Amino acid sequence: MRFCRRIMKKLVVIFIAFFICNLAFAENKNKKAHAILDAVIAKTEAQKTMEVEFTMTLINDKDDVNDSMSGTVQIMGNSYRLYMNGMTIISDGKTTWNLIADDEEVMINSVEENEESITPQNLLNEYKANYKARFVKEYELNGKIIQNLFLVPIKGRKFTKIDVIVDKKESLILSFSIFNKDGNLLVYKINKYDLKKNIPASNFIFNEADYPDWEIVDMR
Repeated sequence: MRFCRRIMKKLVVIFIAFFICNLAFAENKNKKAHAILDAVIAKTEAQKTMEVEFTMTLINDKDDVNDSMSGTVQIMGNSYRLYMNGMTIISDGKTTWNLIADDEEVMINSVEENEESITPQNLLNEYKANYKARFVKEYELNGKIIQNLFLVPIKGRKFTKIDVIVDKKESLILSFSIFNKDGNLLVYKINKYDLKKNIPASNFIFNEADYPDWEIVDMR
């Protein structure tokens, strides 16, 4: 479960970064890569709500690791609800609730006090001027025109690059892979987008009455 929690936090960072933030790429002279990212951002920001089904795979050839988990993330503005492997993370932009089904436990953190909490505001501060985007190639795959680009961190990070695959026609990310310096490769494949699903605002708030027998740990 510790491994799952760690990976899920990384997952939330990447999903929110790509799907609800205007990432700023300072000193980026690769105009084609920048244009692709701008189109993706414009498409996702135009959605009132979004549901994304994904598969995450951890690969480490040295340690003979190849493990996959599937999940779903719902997004509305600053808020999100992420499900994966018996764990749910809910955030309304101010408070984050980590629900762990196996332990029947809920951990509550204030977004302002939790350094790993994710909002568009703190991601803008975190990511602005930290990446250079580079267009790699464009090709056809299964009837789709695919655009491939790299995001390379300007400052020190635990990873060397993010490899991004975009559907040119739809301006939607199909997959992204994070190459970590420790030898781990995290691959996130988007299995399905639902841009029309009506997601109620109540999905982004934890209702304590729905979990009467759970232990609630308030870390605020």
